[in-house]
Amino acid sequence: MSKSQIQQFLDVMKKDAELLSVINSQVGDKAYIAVFMREALLRGFQLTTEEVQAWQRTARMAYDAGELADEELEFVAGGQVTTTTTQASSGASTSARRRSAGGLI
Repeated sequence: MSKSQIQQFLDVMKKDAELLSVINSQVGDKAYIAVFMREALLRGFQLTTEEVQAWQRTARMAYDAGELADEELEFVAGGQVTTTTTQASSGASTSARRRSAGGLI
């Protein structure tokens, strides 16, 4: 089975820090998707908005379910991941990962 166009483009992104920076500097889903698609097209990848949105939703669900590492999330949307730990009155602590700027919160 061949890799999807999106997966092939993600492979290119992983090897190009400048490209990753350009795409991840976008704030908001619309800007992120537009630049993602533009950069993919410039590199010969034909993607539709629907494909990118579906991939983004799937990746976000994987992240929310704990199946996607913070480093992998860089390929989903721009912004920064922060982890906060809070101490409950019972003594238990909880951690939450939050995404700023890229629409994941």
